[in-house]
Amino acid sequence: MTLTALPGLLLHQAYGPLTPGDPVHPGPRGNAWSALGAGTAATSAGATSPAAELALEVLEALLAPRGLHLTEDGSATSIQRRAVPSAGASYGVRAHLLEPAVEGDWRRWAYDPELGTLTLRHPETEFLVPAAWAAAASLDSPSRALLVFSVLPGRAFSRYRHRAWPLWLADAAYAAAGAEHLLGTTAVLASELQGGVAGLHGALAWPRSAHAEAWLRRGLAPELPLAVVPLPAARPAWLAARAERLSARRSPHHARFLAGQRRPGGAADRLAVAAQQPWITGAERVVTWTLEVGGSEPTRLLTAAWAAPLAAGRRLYAEHAEGSWSSRPVSGLVASSGTWVVHALASLRPDRPATHGGIRT
Repeated sequence: MTLTALPGLLLHQAYGPLTPGDPVHPGPRGNAWSALGAGTAATSAGATSPAAELALEVLEALLAPRGLHLTEDGSATSIQRRAVPSAGASYGVRAHLLEPAVEGDWRRWAYDPELGTLTLRHPETEFLVPAAWAAAASLDSPSRALLVFSVLPGRAFSRYRHRAWPLWLADAAYAAAGAEHLLGTTAVLASELQGGVAGLHGALAWPRSAHAEAWLRRGLAPELPLAVVPLPAARPAWLAARAERLSARRSPHHARFLAGQRRPGGAADRLAVAAQQPWITGAERVVTWTLEVGGSEPTRLLTAAWAAPLAAGRRLYAEHAEGSWSSRPVSGLVASSGTWVVHALASLRPDRPATHGGIRT
């Protein structure tokens, strides 16, 4: 399963009216790369290279768990919250670092958000892919360190089934937009890299994502590498301040929207109907990204499914930094004829108070 070979049917089905089936087991929350003989672990207390130190600072701000999600009545769930939003709180995004090494190869690091570590992998002892295949299929000679955002497909697929593809892309886009905000570099969709998705798999020393057996026999779940964000040559002067601010970001709880004043017939009302999510009616502002539907055009669908949440993420983080709006993403809208909404943000002024179950949000 690769983006370059993505059939148009998958995205057409994802945006279609069919209701997802019953939930299935989501699989593991993460891959235990350290169990495959990986070596040095870099932590915030002692990274082993400037690139690893910079990457870890960014990833901790974006993906580290910070408290628990709350239910509608204010009681705590078992799901950890993160600064980067995720469809249905599935949090399937995983992160890796490719660091230029000697003789045109890469040093490969795997991030563990639960432990707060980057672990240096040793593909020669993992036996995931032959070394010759990884070298032949890799990206061009490395010159800059790259953050790679992948997804564990089972996390969203377990709940949303055929609608998971655009949600995987959206989750990766929000993570990539957050990295852009902190680093000042520009994210690239994996299929647009020189070398493409196959080259990225080679650089990571991974089997193709569709070759599930190669992953499973090593105790891993397949990951889909979806986006890359280059690291800058030097640590940005603004990083600490932006990371501190971003790490505190949370999507407003549904209760805050439901406490708002509904505007019948307004943009929020129309979006709530289209998304079949009543909480949106209390939004003070909605921002939408749309697509003109004109037949079967998988390339346009793929571009929109990536570009819309990436633009939304850029706006969400910028407005959070300004303190102007607090937004919750809206994904999974069903396609309609003519112009339809691919992705949206529902927003509140950040100072609106709300209570639910005695807990202030």
